[in-house]
Amino acid sequence: MDDKLAHRICRQQYANDIIKLYALFGLITAIVTTFFVTETFFVCAVLVKWFFVGKFWPGPRNHTFGEEFRRWLHERLCMHTLFEQNLRRWHSTEVLAIKYRLMGAKFGVKTQPDYVMLTEHDLLTVEDGCVFGSNVNLIPVGDDYSHRIIMRK
Repeated sequence: MDDKLAHRICRQQYANDIIKLYALFGLITAIVTTFFVTETFFVCAVLVKWFFVGKFWPGPRNHTFGEEFRRWLHERLCMHTLFEQNLRRWHSTEVLAIKYRLMGAKFGVKTQPDYVMLTEHDLLTVEDGCVFGSNVNLIPVGDDYSHRIIMRK
């Protein structure tokens, strides 16, 4: 009887360990996948910006096919859900300012940015010590002219 009881306890303990292992595996997979996928998408967006899209300049807009395609491509990347999830994760941190700098924006020291819906990052300048709220929608581009946006303290 002791052998049967020990065997049953061993089987039950083994089953509990397997359940805990599957739960831990599922949790780690969800966290790593979410972080990895959004960070990879952000890195791809930065590389596309650097090598294909290039820099946006203030001034009169050129409506050639190449210029409009550049804006369209960059807008598609910046408005994608994975791009937004990546940036929202880092709100009010220096990491978010670094990510915006990688996209071409100019951020001063001790800024606390939150998620900014923006396509033309090169046209944004945030000076030292500037803090602004969440879900800011900055539109520096009209139909015929691109404007530089400067946020001051």
